[in-house]
Amino acid sequence: MSTSSTLRFRNRTRSAPILLHLAVSVCLSAVSPEIATCQTSAEAAPPVGLAQPLANGAVVPPAPTVSPINLPIPRVVETLEFFKSESLPAIYRPALLALKENSPEQATALLDKVPPRAPHQEWVGALKSLAALMERNSSTALTQADRALKVRASSSDILFIKALCLLTAERWAEAETSAKEALWFSRSQLVPLSELHYLRAVALARMAELPQATKALEAASAASPPAILAQSGLSALATSRTDRAAAVRFARSAVQQRPDDVTAQMQLVRALTVKADPLLDRAAIAEADRLSEKIMDSLDNSDQKFNEAITLRTQTLLVAGKPELAEKVLAPLLKAKEVDSEHQLLASQVNIEKSAKLAREQSKAQSQLSKGKTAT
Repeated sequence: MSTSSTLRFRNRTRSAPILLHLAVSVCLSAVSPEIATCQTSAEAAPPVGLAQPLANGAVVPPAPTVSPINLPIPRVVETLEFFKSESLPAIYRPALLALKENSPEQATALLDKVPPRAPHQEWVGALKSLAALMERNSSTALTQADRALKVRASSSDILFIKALCLLTAERWAEAETSAKEALWFSRSQLVPLSELHYLRAVALARMAELPQATKALEAASAASPPAILAQSGLSALATSRTDRAAAVRFARSAVQQRPDDVTAQMQLVRALTVKADPLLDRAAIAEADRLSEKIMDSLDNSDQKFNEAITLRTQTLLVAGKPELAEKVLAPLLKAKEVDSEHQLLASQVNIEKSAKLAREQSKAQSQLSKGKTAT
C-alpha cells in the first residue's frame, strides 16, 4: 500500500483507544490481508495534536484543534412565542397562558386536571416539559417530552421541545438528532422551520462541528421568518474566527431586529472587542464599554443572564484598560461559596492587568522625572 494510503488509514484511527485499534487490525486481517498490511504492529496510533514522523523522515504537522462554540440556547420565554392559544385545543389554553405569565407551577396544576381521555394528550406532556424547563429541571422536562412523543411521535413541535431539553442537559449529539428529526417531520408545525435549524446549529457548534453549524445557521437566517438568534449565532462563529468585521455586521443586524434582546446586545459587545487594539479601535471599545454597562443596569441578580453579564462587563473593562473597575464588577461572583474556574481565571487576569497598569504608570512617571532632571 502506498504511503499516502497508509497516512489516510492512520489519520482515521489515531484517536481510537489502543484496544479498539488492535481489534480493528485483527478484523481487517480476517477480511483482507492486503488491507491488514496498513497496520501490522500493536503500536498505538499517535495522539491527536502531535506531530507524526513518517518513514521518509518527514513530519506531518498536527491537525489544528477546533474548540466548541457556545451559541446561546433559546429561552423558554422566547419559545413560548411560537405557541399561539388559538392553535391549541381549548382545554390546554389556560395552561399555556399560565406559562406565558411565568407561572409554571400553575400551568402544571392545570395540566394535572386534564381528563385522561381528553383529545391531543400530547400537549399535556409538551406543556409540562416547558414548565419544567422554566423551573430549570431538565430531567423532568425530558421525561415529559418523551411522554408526549409516545402519544405523537411524528410531532415536529414536540421534537423541538425535546431538542431544547437535551441542549439544556448538555447532551449535544442527542439534541442534534432530535432537531434533525423535527426537520424531517416538519409540515404544518407551530415552531418556525428556522428555529429547528437553529437548535441543530447550537448542538453542532457545541460539538465543534463548525462547518455544519455554519450551514445550519445560514439556513436558520435565510428561512422566513428567520430564527430569532440566527444573526447572533453567525456573529458568534465569526467572533471565534476573529473576523471582527463580519462579527460586528451580524451582531448589529441581530440588535436591529430585536433592540431590547439582551442576548443580541451581549454578542455585539463580544464582536466589538474581539482582537480590538486599544489605540486603533478606541471607538469600538468605547461603544462596547457603554453597551456592557447598559446591559448590567437592565438586569437584576435574579435574571439567568446576570452572571454572564458580569463576566462580559469585566472582560470589556479589561479591554478598555480599566482593571480597577473590572475588579469591583467581578467582586460579587468571587464572594460565592463556590467560585468556578472561569471566574478564578478572570480574577487572575484582573490582577495581572492591575499590576501591568501600575508598572506602566510608574515607568511613565520615572521617565518624566528623568526628563525634568535632564532639562535642569
